[in-house]
Amino acid sequence: MSELVSAVGVYRGMEKDTTSRAPLGYAPKPAMYRRRGVRRVVLGVVVLGVAVACWWWREPVLARGRVVYWQHRCLTFEAPAERVVYEEEAGAAARLIGQGGYVDVRSNWSVGTGPAAAKPVAGYRPDAVTRFTAVAGWPAGTVRGAVVFAHERTSRTGVRRLVVVEMDDVRTQPIYSPFELRATVFEPAPWHGGAPPRVMPPTPNRMLPLSMPVSILPEVNIRMWAGQVYPADAARFTIAYEMDDRTGRGRGTIDGRLSDDGGHVKFTVRDGPAKPPAVWGSPVLPDP
Repeated sequence: MSELVSAVGVYRGMEKDTTSRAPLGYAPKPAMYRRRGVRRVVLGVVVLGVAVACWWWREPVLARGRVVYWQHRCLTFEAPAERVVYEEEAGAAARLIGQGGYVDVRSNWSVGTGPAAAKPVAGYRPDAVTRFTAVAGWPAGTVRGAVVFAHERTSRTGVRRLVVVEMDDVRTQPIYSPFELRATVFEPAPWHGGAPPRVMPPTPNRMLPLSMPVSILPEVNIRMWAGQVYPADAARFTIAYEMDDRTGRGRGTIDGRLSDDGGHVKFTVRDGPAKPPAVWGSPVLPDP
């Protein structure tokens, strides 16, 4: 019994000692924890700085992104070979106009002058080309004809260019040429930096009438199909055409080639009604 009383007393003494003991003091946190706090503050400042810079430069960056995006769409643009991109026959042209991408491309030569004014001319304008010229800052009307070809071409010397070829309505010009092909050559803008796409200095139409006396001829209702890249030569492309000749309706091919210096496009009529020495034969100027 005495032993039990002694044990209870010892337990109570321990309990008293525990409640009366002074609180323990803790050592300061190691330097590692302090460094983590500093890093968090620095990281927060950096993130805030990046956010402010993005907000400040958002418009130039977005504008650059739009130019590069639509430029890429033009460089890689492909239209099916069976797509008609230029149509002078009035009934067929009227059916095309209003469909996706087709507009009336009658030129100022035709509108309001003579019987041709009442006849629509259908031309195809890809959305990619229209948007590219808009975001690049060129004025409205830069592309005014039917876009018969748009794609990247690389010259035989390795010069990379965006080539856009248009067919203009020339039905009422004094000297009626069968083809008014107008090639615009762009030096692509790089993905980085601020240089815009550069338009190469324009060159005269590379196709000329055979002679003045035979050039003033009736309308021939030209039709063109979407130009296609030439698989075996990165500088070349082809455009299929159809037009009237003295024996009826004929179809042929026009070859286009980016010059070695990347400055212009040279066209040659390979076959069909317009191939020399036909009445509509179009000799090609030699490269300068």
